[in-house]
Amino acid sequence: GLTQVDQVVGEHEADAFVIKKAVSSLKRRGFINYFGHQRFGLGGGSGLSAVAVGKALVMGHYRQAATFIMSDDDACSPEEAAAKRVWRERGGGVAAAQEALRLLPRQCGDERAFLEASLQSCGRRRGASESSPHSRSHRGMVTHTDARAECGGGSGVEPDEVRRAKKREAKERRREKRAMLESDTLSAEDFRAGCDAMPHRYIYMQSFWSLLWNRMVSLWVRGHGLRHVKEGDLVLVATSRRAADSHMKLDDIHVVTAAEARRGVFRLQDLVLPLPGPGVEMQWPRDEQLKSQLEGVLQGAGVAALVRHRRKVRGGGFAPARPCVFRHVLCRPRHLRYRVLPDH
Repeated sequence: GLTQVDQVVGEHEADAFVIKKAVSSLKRRGFINYFGHQRFGLGGGSGLSAVAVGKALVMGHYRQAATFIMSDDDACSPEEAAAKRVWRERGGGVAAAQEALRLLPRQCGDERAFLEASLQSCGRRRGASESSPHSRSHRGMVTHTDARAECGGGSGVEPDEVRRAKKREAKERRREKRAMLESDTLSAEDFRAGCDAMPHRYIYMQSFWSLLWNRMVSLWVRGHGLRHVKEGDLVLVATSRRAADSHMKLDDIHVVTAAEARRGVFRLQDLVLPLPGPGVEMQWPRDEQLKSQLEGVLQGAGVAALVRHRRKVRGGGFAPARPCVFRHVLCRPRHLRYRVLPDH
C-alpha cells in the first residue's frame, strides 16, 4: 500500500529557485534506497549497537556478542548501567550473570533473555555432568566394573604400578570434574544459548547485512553514474512465482541486454542489487569491475566465505543455496508536493 508522509524541514535558508530545483530532481530521479537509521537503531529497550552485535552473531563469535550486549557505554538508565558494570567488573561469570539479572530493568529484553538462557544452559550442563557415570566416583562410589578393572578382571592380579597409575588417573578425573562443577565461568555453549534466546537476534544480524548492502550500493552508484540503464545491469520484472518450501515470492531478475540499453527499455527505478546473506546464491551485475568491487565489500567484512557456504544435510551432501533477494537501488516518491513556510 501507499504511505503518506508529512515532513517539515526546518531551519534551512535557500531561495525559491534552489528549493524548486531540488524537489524537481527528487520527483524525477528519486533517491538512493539506503536502509535508514531505524534498521541500525536501538534495540531491546537499550542503547545497543545493532551492527556490532549483528556481526558478532553472524560470525559465530558469541562471547564477543555478549561483550557488546552487556556493555554499559550506551546504557539508557542508571539501573541498566549499574547491572552491566556488575557483569563487567565481576568477570562475566555465573555469579556476575545472576547479580546482573537481578539488577537489570525489565525493558532490557535482550540482555535479560541472554542472561537467563546462559544460566539455564550452565545449569543443564552441570546437571548432566553430575549425573554422568564418571561422577559416581566423585561421590566416593566404586562400580562393579571399576572393581573388576582394578583387580584385573578374570585374568589375574595386575602389577602394583598399573593399579597405582589407574588410581592416579581416576583421581585426576575427579579433580577436573570437581573444578568444572565449582567453576564460576560460562562456557562457549552457554554464551551461544544465551545469544540464541535474544528476541532481537535476527534483527541484529539483518542490520549487519543491511549495512553491507548500503556500502555496496554506494560503490555501485559511484561506478555506474546513474545516468541511464546499461548493458549488464539487473532489473526487477513483475512475477507471481513463489518458492516451493516457504511460499515466499521470488524475484524474476533480468539482465539488461545491449539492445535493451540502447532502446531505453528500462528505467533507472527498475535497477536492483542483491542482498547478501549466509548461504545465498548471489547474482551480480555483469560489469566485471563493479562486480569485483561489490565482492570486495563482503571480503573486507570477512563474510565472503560465509555467503558461499552451503550447509551440510543429514545423509550426506549439502543443502541448496538460499534464493537471492533483491532491493531497488532507487526509490522515487509519488505525488510529491511542497510549500515554503514563513519563519514565524
